[in-house]
Amino acid sequence: MKALLLVPGQESTPCPRVPCLALFPLLDRPFLQHIVEAIARRGIREILLVHGSGSEAIKQFLGDGTRWGCKFSFHQVADSSHPEPELRAMSALKGPILLGRADQLPPLPTVLRQSEPGLLFVTEGNWTGWAVLSDAALLSVGVGSSLAEHLISHELPQVDVGESIILRTLADVPSAQRLLLLAQFAGVLVPAHETRPGFWMGRNVRIDSSAKLVPPVFMGDNSVVASGAKIGPGAVIGADCMLGRDSSVQETTVCAGTYVGPGVELNGVIVDGRSLVNPQQKTTAIVDRRLLDRLSPGVPLSGSVALLLAGIAAVCAVPVVVATALWRRRRTRPLPISSNLPGTKDDVVADGNARKP
Repeated sequence: MKALLLVPGQESTPCPRVPCLALFPLLDRPFLQHIVEAIARRGIREILLVHGSGSEAIKQFLGDGTRWGCKFSFHQVADSSHPEPELRAMSALKGPILLGRADQLPPLPTVLRQSEPGLLFVTEGNWTGWAVLSDAALLSVGVGSSLAEHLISHELPQVDVGESIILRTLADVPSAQRLLLLAQFAGVLVPAHETRPGFWMGRNVRIDSSAKLVPPVFMGDNSVVASGAKIGPGAVIGADCMLGRDSSVQETTVCAGTYVGPGVELNGVIVDGRSLVNPQQKTTAIVDRRLLDRLSPGVPLSGSVALLLAGIAAVCAVPVVVATALWRRRRTRPLPISSNLPGTKDDVVADGNARKP
């Protein structure tokens, strides 16, 4: 059996480390990787990806498929939402085919078998965009007909597979993350260890004893949580992140390599480096790294006035700090840097000198 994966048109996201929506991280890996692994685990080794323009980042990320023991081929079409006119030209479409979409992943059956003329996977009566079909059924789409209309009109057998993970806009991120955090979606790989129900911990995670974690919470590899921080519920922290003292993160995705400063409160947002995204309101702010580190405890990042005041205070404090440092350097020998002080690398990534729990 082969797989035909339709990749909707991709636009850049406001997150600098996430080039397109299909590569947005759900827990520890991009959504598209979850999909590819779900296909590979069912013994399918040939995957044809049909995509439109703007998918260069996807092709670069996936490569030729050897990473998953598969063989990938890519076919670009004028409109990936309606590839029907070009399906007949795809010589690889022979034999039984698993048809899927790269913006929705249903809990597929563990064993996939061809059912003549095909089998549709649905959720509460709605087609998920996934099916097992014969090549004849797939290639018989008439001119001017959509693939969905064609397959549904043939009244193919249907099987209800349960709730799917959907990722069509950034507004879908919170619900998709929660499905995985609560282990309500079967069949995805999560290398983190569930130490207790709702607590997912990666490797080398360091949490201060005074920090408070409220499930569900996911902590990526090498993440650091400082004293007094409150993490969760609904927090997904990527790898190599550092959360400063007295910070608060809930219902939020913090992308890998991000530094959250002391006292910063994040609720219902997506943070990637200096980019702060409100997925529901579709707004994005670029936060100065100095502001991120100097916000007073209890001041939410969404307050523009508070940001302005914090920025003014930070700028005004620079001459005083510099003068004090020069004076102390002249009068005393330099002291070694304490290992208890948090440090950053590239202004967002913790450098490993954070306080150990």
